[in-house]
Amino acid sequence: MVNHQASEQMIGYLYQVRYALNLLLKNDDEQAQISIEKFDDVAFSEDDIPKLLIQLKHHVKHQGDLTNASTDMWRTLKVWIDAMKKSPNLIETTNFMIITTAFAPEDTAAYYLKDHEDRNSQEAYQLLKSVCVCN
Repeated sequence: MVNHQASEQMIGYLYQVRYALNLLLKNDDEQAQISIEKFDDVAFSEDDIPKLLIQLKHHVKHQGDLTNASTDMWRTLKVWIDAMKKSPNLIETTNFMIITTAFAPEDTAAYYLKDHEDRNSQEAYQLLKSVCVCN
């Protein structure tokens, strides 16, 4: 008989709640509005308009990764692209963040999208584009 436990998925949901609470407690803005599973896994918003969308990727049994072809990377991008299809102005008004227990290796799109001195969104775009070569 196959074991159909959802314990790893439940740990992920609990991680969302704890992470959101942590962000809210660290936020100096007493008027901060935070949501879970409304705009994204976790989101900050103003007047019901998302300002920061956060994807959380929590791995327990296996080590996740953020390589150019990783499932976590592409699922995250799909969530954000779908959100931008519904509200195209999100690209101009909203910040996007992925929080993960995985590692973003050097010279990958995720590495070039990190907030650091080597940030290079054009290089990240080219790397992601090379994964989905169309004929």
